[in-house]
Amino acid sequence: MKTMIKRVLGFKTERDLILVNILSVLLILIIIFCPNSPVRIILGLPFVLFFVGYVSISALFPRKEELDSIERLAFSIGLSIAIIPLIGLILNYTSFGIRVYSVMFSLFLLILLVSIMAVYRRSIHPGDAYTPLALYRDIRRFDVIQENSNKEVLYEVKSGKGFINIFTK
Repeated sequence: MKTMIKRVLGFKTERDLILVNILSVLLILIIIFCPNSPVRIILGLPFVLFFVGYVSISALFPRKEELDSIERLAFSIGLSIAIIPLIGLILNYTSFGIRVYSVMFSLFLLILLVSIMAVYRRSIHPGDAYTPLALYRDIRRFDVIQENSNKEVLYEVKSGKGFINIFTK
């Protein structure tokens, strides 16, 4: 168990999901202990409009080639907007009803379970997993390789496959 926790906290592919879960727990604590705080709104909007869809997209599409970052952002918001009413509908027919605490805890439980599934799905593709907070790991160093007469400098990234031109300045 200790090695699993150490591997998850030390591995860069799960840091985004851990951050989402930490922010969700922080929101729950703020709602319980400071219900009239403006931080509740600041953390509540991404909790409702982004986190649910983000962990779902991470679980559905764990590899980086499957979706671009902009597509992930758009699908995360869209999927959150689609999932939240379904949870509200399910809660409406339970004894809990649609209350702040029941919605908050059911969304947190969904985020937690789906993020565990996303961690598992990413672990299946360790070298190919989507890693938004570890994008720098593929960039080993920048090299200035050519300086033209008009002071245009080409920067390239040295990767495992050689040099790749990433932008012209």
